[in-house]
Amino acid sequence: MAKNSDGFESISHGYAPDGASHSHAPQEAPIPFSDLVRDVLDNASNTAKAEVALLKARGELAKQGTKTMSLWGIVAAIAAFVALLTFAIGMVLSLSTIMGPLAATLLVSFALLLLAGLAAMRAKSGAANIQVALRRDVFGEGDAE
Repeated sequence: MAKNSDGFESISHGYAPDGASHSHAPQEAPIPFSDLVRDVLDNASNTAKAEVALLKARGELAKQGTKTMSLWGIVAAIAAFVALLTFAIGMVLSLSTIMGPLAATLLVSFALLLLAGLAAMRAKSGAANIQVALRRDVFGEGDAE
């Protein structure tokens, strides 16, 4: 870069094509300031509109995913219930030849109730985790109880 009369390298800041101006009078900007402000505001407005459109699209995608998950979750739950019921009936019929129908029914019923109790305990711990996650003060430091 060439050095100007002050000894500094001539750098253009967009107003003079060859670096510093030769006259000491301030130069007029090639684009009026009001046009620059209008362009910035237009860009900000367009960006905000695009963000709103993106949020709407993401919301619609989440809605569709929730519908799909709910529908197929219900189908899976019904299929699992029928399979468990079929398993229980088969176990009662199989065990009744070994220990009698009443004992087989009681044994299978007890095993299923035990499974239901364990599942309920796991569900309760999951609900407790959700409550902690949704609490405003996660660590309870603000509670003065």
